[in-house]
Amino acid sequence: MLEILNKAYQAEHLTGGRPRCLSLENQLLLTLRYWRHYPTQRLIAFDFDVPLSCVSRTITWVENTLHEEGSFDIEGVKDKDHWFAIDVTESPIQRPKKTNVTTIQEKKTPTYLENTSFA
Repeated sequence: MLEILNKAYQAEHLTGGRPRCLSLENQLLLTLRYWRHYPTQRLIAFDFDVPLSCVSRTITWVENTLHEEGSFDIEGVKDKDHWFAIDVTESPIQRPKKTNVTTIQEKKTPTYLENTSFA
């Protein structure tokens, strides 16, 4: 897998470009750890001491590169052709009927007395 990533990295950076924030070995290790334990990307970013965006880009790049090569298939990618049906028919919600008593809002009495004298 590392050889595949190395070839893809060299092909992408023939004319130069910004280097990655992690070495190829660490990128592969990061992705394999993500697949194996499925922690949050924030936790992986903390463990590898890189930004969260770097983790997301690395996982996406490694997955796409290995999948395009064809020698390593990601589990679940083959299952795109399965169909399933969901019943989304509307059913009435059972709730009490509204009456005039509950819909008419009465003027609330104030909690203070307006013209009171404390003499």
